[in-house]
Amino acid sequence: MINDEVAGLKASAKDLRRSGDWDLAIADLEDALAILMDLAPDEPSDATQSVAAEIADTYGMIGGVERRWALGSTEPERSRHLRASLDAYEKGFDYEEQFGAEWATTYNRINRIVAQALVDPDSLNHANPAMTAALRATEEIVIGQLDASRMKDSWAYCDLLMIRLLLGDSSAISTIALIVNLRPPAFVYDSTLQTLEPLAAAVSNQRPEFVEAVHLLRRAMRQAG
Repeated sequence: MINDEVAGLKASAKDLRRSGDWDLAIADLEDALAILMDLAPDEPSDATQSVAAEIADTYGMIGGVERRWALGSTEPERSRHLRASLDAYEKGFDYEEQFGAEWATTYNRINRIVAQALVDPDSLNHANPAMTAALRATEEIVIGQLDASRMKDSWAYCDLLMIRLLLGDSSAISTIALIVNLRPPAFVYDSTLQTLEPLAAAVSNQRPEFVEAVHLLRRAMRQAG
């Protein structure tokens, strides 16, 4: 079945990502994307929900690989891969937008703004109504899901933490207590830190709350074992 082929390519890409074979991981994901695009119409809004979800997830994986590739590189490769990461997240977001709020995924929604901040750290310090509106809309989606389909979901609270940090919301740090109260396994903290740590390093002088969040999450991860 076609879905089995896509699943196999994505599983292979995850293994290659873990071993740091970035170019081969991207090649597998691009092959998966080509298969999916053959099933999709020309416009994201016309794709079926299942195909749109797969495409969004694949673009998100490409964005993640490109970001890790960038963070292990020096200039000019670092900037090139960060921009490739941002481009992939933006394309994934085009497909994420097809879902209603209850079932909306937030990975590309959030990471496209993380990627923009890594490309241009000053973007978090200047008033940007479009970015703020996008983050507030994503916050509303996640809060709605926490009241319904993602109740007591530690990943959802990690999403909420990231959104509030990006917004500069004073409630961001207190969100960590909500995560800790759910007693998630250590890998939940580790995954969140992989996104948060490079961002904190990029904006530490302007946004010390990012550094504080990293410190608190590391401590919670150690306690989770």
